[in-house]
Amino acid sequence: MKKNKVLLRGIAAALLAFGLVFSSCGLGAGDDVVTYQISGTIRGSDASGGLSGASVQLKNGAAAQGVAVSTAVDGTYTITGAGAGTYTIEASKSGYKTNTSAEFAVTGGNVIGKDLTLQKEDTNVVITPDNIGDMKTLIAAASGGTTSYAPLVVAISGAVNLSGSNSEGADPLHKLFAAIPNDKYVTYDLSGCTLTSIEDISESATYARTNYDRLVSIILPDTLTAIGELAFVNCYSLTSATIPNGVTSIGVGAFYGCSSLKNMTILRDTTPLATLGVVAFYGTHADLAIQVPESILAAYKAADGWSSYATKIVAITQ
Repeated sequence: MKKNKVLLRGIAAALLAFGLVFSSCGLGAGDDVVTYQISGTIRGSDASGGLSGASVQLKNGAAAQGVAVSTAVDGTYTITGAGAGTYTIEASKSGYKTNTSAEFAVTGGNVIGKDLTLQKEDTNVVITPDNIGDMKTLIAAASGGTTSYAPLVVAISGAVNLSGSNSEGADPLHKLFAAIPNDKYVTYDLSGCTLTSIEDISESATYARTNYDRLVSIILPDTLTAIGELAFVNCYSLTSATIPNGVTSIGVGAFYGCSSLKNMTILRDTTPLATLGVVAFYGTHADLAIQVPESILAAYKAADGWSSYATKIVAITQ
């Protein structure tokens, strides 16, 4: 009996020692995994300041780590949940060339200041069109633009006075839609154009509104003064639009149903646009940011029609 007690005590001591060794190896079920944050700012090379809506992906070699995050209105981002290791940051945005950082190590703390600058995409096509057919041929012949993530950038100069049949409609905007080939996605830069208004979509229109869903981004010309009712209605792929200083009115439902629209930049810097039609931005992306000059930010937030979008109105970052 005495021998059995001694034996049992020996076994107990051995088990206790084994347990201590096992726990000292750090394999306990309750141990927490330590992770860190990585943050920085994504900027544009065209002096546009921080880029909102840029995609930022953490990578280990060629492998993506977690889900990409989007930059805030001021271009800042924060990636959470990064373990110790060696990484790169890859940033991308429509209209800009993708850029990747040098490798960096995450060791014992958060990493800040991982900034990147994105270069503007080269303009793929520069044209002064005379008719829709020629324009469509030029765009179709250009390489790229097969996905909405990398659209073909088309800069148009001169008067937008495209000839075409009634099937393309009378309004220049709808002629521009019609000029997009069925297998292309396009960013239109109209800053070099002469254009005064984008007309309403007539309720009695008999023409087909074609390929409007293949417009990814648009920069409207300085000569523009008005955007008509339902002008961009249901342009599902439209992610950004720049409204020039001369525009004083945006019609009813002008951007209705533009479900991807996240960035609206309005350059008018004297007074808020006098007329904003009802449901102009209804059905746009939940994270839509309406960027206006900081000097009249408060005026926009309080103006008739605009006050209902006050939480989405922010200052343009320079």
